[in-house]
Amino acid sequence: MTTTATVASLDDIGADPPDLTNYWHPVLESAEVTADAPIGFELLGRRLVAFREDGQARVLEDLCIHRGTALSLGWITPEGCIACPYHGWEYNGDGRCVRIPAFEPGSPIPSGAGVKSFATTERYGLVWVALADPVAPITEWPSGEWEDPNVEIWYSHRYSWHASAARTVENFLDVSHFPFLHDGLLGSRDQTVIGPSDVAETDYGFYVSYKALEPGGVHSPSGTEVHWEYFLWLPFSVHLRKGTPDGHSTVVSLACRPTNDDSNELFLWLSRNYDLGVDRTGFHEFTHEIMEGDRRVVESQRPVPLPVRLTEELHLRGPDAAALAYRRALGPIGGI
Repeated sequence: MTTTATVASLDDIGADPPDLTNYWHPVLESAEVTADAPIGFELLGRRLVAFREDGQARVLEDLCIHRGTALSLGWITPEGCIACPYHGWEYNGDGRCVRIPAFEPGSPIPSGAGVKSFATTERYGLVWVALADPVAPITEWPSGEWEDPNVEIWYSHRYSWHASAARTVENFLDVSHFPFLHDGLLGSRDQTVIGPSDVAETDYGFYVSYKALEPGGVHSPSGTEVHWEYFLWLPFSVHLRKGTPDGHSTVVSLACRPTNDDSNELFLWLSRNYDLGVDRTGFHEFTHEIMEGDRRVVESQRPVPLPVRLTEELHLRGPDAAALAYRRALGPIGGI
């Protein structure tokens, strides 16, 4: 895996506090980024283009400096550069223009002929991008499940939601909707009271823990006491670990690309330390049913950006503990 930037300290980036541009965001599946053709996408309302140069994923502003054409409409040259479809200007992975076909070969390239390039790295089968110096690392699994040979982990789903990334993540953290939106799956309308939860700040965001009874599903029998744990990595990655007394652990992991203020791309993984090699169809169907139920509700929420000022919506001290922690943490870096 190759990265073009390291984590910066707050002193490194000056007096200005970090914002969403100072974090790594998942943008595309690694397999989508090739040396055959560029692929355009949007991140935080900014149009970008990805391609491979010498095997490395590179990301540039999707805008030719000459006449403002989208470079994603162009092609990849035999030398691994991206060529503008309008006048054929060629840019390398650093964003520097290396050829202008209208010039005689060997002519000097104007010093301003270039486009902005961005830090990229690849992890968990995805390409991640930071638009400015990153101040925090990419998410890691709670107990090293990604590297654990006794855990089965797989990339499960990808979704595009017409909702903000922050609204999406907050929904993932919310437990008091289980008895209503997921009755019989994650909760029961006969058990709507939310017990106490523990919330603790971490180096990467925060941790939430609480216990409840399993209403029944593919993960464990009805009536099982379940230990739910959330590991929130700012700004838009979260792991939900569900533990049962028999030692079974199921982890659902979510990372979101904040496309713009009102849409985001969701990347989802599942893992388990039991039933290794057993057919996963039930897991997939169960997860998709949960996500589809959530999508319809989250896409209806207004305002679309998550209100990070706590006076803007009404909150409950116990049931909304995770949401309150998230809004407090997200507020200083801008929310979305």
